[in-house]
Amino acid sequence: MNLKVSFLGGGNIAEAIARGVIEAKLLSPEEISVSDVKKERLDYLVDKYKVNVFSNNKEAIRETDVIILSVKPVVLNQVIDEIKNEVNTTQSIISVVAGINTTDIEDRFNKKVSVIRAMPNMPVLIRKGISAISLGKYVQEEEEKAAFTIFKTVGEVVKAEESLMNAITALSGSGPAYVFTFIEALVDAGVELGISREISLKLVTETIKGAVLTILKTGEHPVLLKEKVTSPGGTTIAALNTLEESGFRSAIIKAVKKAAQRASELSAEN
Repeated sequence: MNLKVSFLGGGNIAEAIARGVIEAKLLSPEEISVSDVKKERLDYLVDKYKVNVFSNNKEAIRETDVIILSVKPVVLNQVIDEIKNEVNTTQSIISVVAGINTTDIEDRFNKKVSVIRAMPNMPVLIRKGISAISLGKYVQEEEEKAAFTIFKTVGEVVKAEESLMNAITALSGSGPAYVFTFIEALVDAGVELGISREISLKLVTETIKGAVLTILKTGEHPVLLKEKVTSPGGTTIAALNTLEESGFRSAIIKAVKKAAQRASELSAEN
């Protein structure tokens, strides 16, 4: 891919994507620029990945083809205001900022700039994530392909309607935190039952990994797979009944809805 990419914001997601495109040999370090307000962060990135680093956003986007906005929502408008007069319509914008619509970004630039919204999740850090992408109204086919190619270096990619992005943020963007909480609870249960924390963690993580791989490899619905584990009058049905009595499923659904609501609020705040 003959492109130059700039990251405005050098946090964990930016680092994961930069590492992904470098390890996949999609881009060389010389084709990647990163700007950040923290000098120690820039020093770390240039030392580890040999990318170009800048403390000035305007300098970072010069002679670049794709600009990836990877800053906090509260500073997004400030960053756009800094660069909007420098950005031209041959450059494309990819935003990984939670809760911010492509329309909001387009309006802020006040020109026909290509804006793609992406929601990667934390496992992109190990190139096993999933990213959802929605397209702004000025996005061309080659810009869409470039975005898919970039995010495929850090996991799977799906295309979604803009109207679903807040829900996707709540489901897969925040999803790893729900899974980690579930793992923590299972491990604690094992410890309470007398299993060492080390062995409990190993049992739980391998169980979850195996369950996920079973879904992916068999293609069977989780309900059918659950029934295969649940014997009449056995231990599993006793545990599942307790989860139902405690509102386990409804709590998860409420949590995801609350996260989606918060994503919508972030959009309104900006």
